[in-house]
Amino acid sequence: MNRDKRHTRSIKMVTFILALVLAFILFVQPAFAQLNPAQLDAISWIDGAKSTYEQVVRTIWENPELATDEFISAGALIKYLEDNGFSVEREVVKGLPTSFVATWGSGKPVIGFLAEFDALPGLSQEENALERKPVIEGAPGHGCGHHLYGAASSTAGIALAKAMAKHGIEGTVKVFGTPGEEGFSGKAFMAPEGIFDVADVVLDWHPGSGASGVSYSSNTARVSFRANFYGTASHAGGSPDKGRSALDAAELMSIGVQYMREHIPTTTRVHHVLTSGGEAANVVPAYASAWYYVRQPSPVTMLEVFDWVERIAEGAALMTETEHEIQVMSITYDILPNKTLAKLASDVVKQVGPPDFTAEDQAWGNKVRETMGLPPIAEPYSTKVVSPDLTRTYPDVPRGSGSADNGNVSWRVPYVSFNAPNWAAGTPGHSWQIVAQGLSEPAIKGALQVSKFMAATALELLANPEIIDAAKAEHEEYLRQFPFEDMMKGVPVTPFETLYGIERDAVPGRRVNKEAEYWKD
Repeated sequence: MNRDKRHTRSIKMVTFILALVLAFILFVQPAFAQLNPAQLDAISWIDGAKSTYEQVVRTIWENPELATDEFISAGALIKYLEDNGFSVEREVVKGLPTSFVATWGSGKPVIGFLAEFDALPGLSQEENALERKPVIEGAPGHGCGHHLYGAASSTAGIALAKAMAKHGIEGTVKVFGTPGEEGFSGKAFMAPEGIFDVADVVLDWHPGSGASGVSYSSNTARVSFRANFYGTASHAGGSPDKGRSALDAAELMSIGVQYMREHIPTTTRVHHVLTSGGEAANVVPAYASAWYYVRQPSPVTMLEVFDWVERIAEGAALMTETEHEIQVMSITYDILPNKTLAKLASDVVKQVGPPDFTAEDQAWGNKVRETMGLPPIAEPYSTKVVSPDLTRTYPDVPRGSGSADNGNVSWRVPYVSFNAPNWAAGTPGHSWQIVAQGLSEPAIKGALQVSKFMAATALELLANPEIIDAAKAEHEEYLRQFPFEDMMKGVPVTPFETLYGIERDAVPGRRVNKEAEYWKD
């Protein structure tokens, strides 16, 4: 009897130990355990590429370049890709000299990655400085993290190619170099040319300050345009009756837009700046120009409001006996999310896990938060993985109030986007604090973790091509419900000088003749 009790106790003990072992396997064991050998090899390659990645990132961060002028930045990515076996086609769209497509492999499926690399005007900032301290006063700076974005997408593409080669996996990898997202919308000009249509799926990401995960959300469609007015100059004191003021027309248009606001959907945003309104108070202005944005979650409603604004401009010209011209600069569409891809990608992110931030990383993040008047928190750089809410279906999905040109890609190809923390929580977008954190260890860790998310997701898709088919079927069903017409076809590329109001060579810190120095084959 005692022996039976001891035997029973032994069985219970073994069962308990087995339960602990099972719990360890399921909950404590590293997340990599569920990934296949090709995914593990891709992740290992990314870990080994950290120093090279940092060099590419530093080159782009130290040479911040504005839209369509990113010759050093695009050149650094192209060299990185070519050094790892990719063939590269440059200037894939006429007028966008820094656009490129890098290709490895052949045949189907085709996995695409989006890569941005442009900076913002006036955000020059010293690395790791905890006060506003420009490197060059008035020069550009990477206040949106695109130095990390393009490099991480390229790293994911390279890691994918390395794993495919090692494991004999068929397919094609493409990295799309997309210039000028900020204020210019390079992808909007590339999409109508069919640049992205060759891909079966497209993956991208964006630096941020939240938890790791997958974005299953949308944003707002946007039309960016200038209203140009042409009048007649005259002496404002001596012969004002001979003049016709273009400035009056621009101001009347602004007043008309203000009165229109009451009668448009509350989710619509219309904002503008006057970019030209005359040179001297005693001269009736012969030319005036205003730069407008119209934003709306619905592309259809956005275009309806835009049409109304156009008619207001026409009325302003009639009232002032001036001529007017509406110059469309770009149209970007809201993001069309893909539930099939978001589900798969979210599962992969959980398996890979969040970045491994140290106590030193978190202490640095709180120092950054202090510059913004924010209190310290336990995790300025989140170590959480958040799952998207997949119970909702477009158009009833979470929406940001901003706009971006990746929406133009999402309406053409099934698309999924990733997130990871690169900035301390609470860091505002387009700020000097983002630039200061741009080469920090947390920024690099977060970006490389996204490279792992993207490469591992792409390999999961290659291992399960039926998921690609399902993502395509979902995309096609959306297009049946919401027919898509890309109105960017035929829109001319906005000249750099028009976009920024200065010559390229007048940009503070711009290198002379750098096209010849960095861009030649």
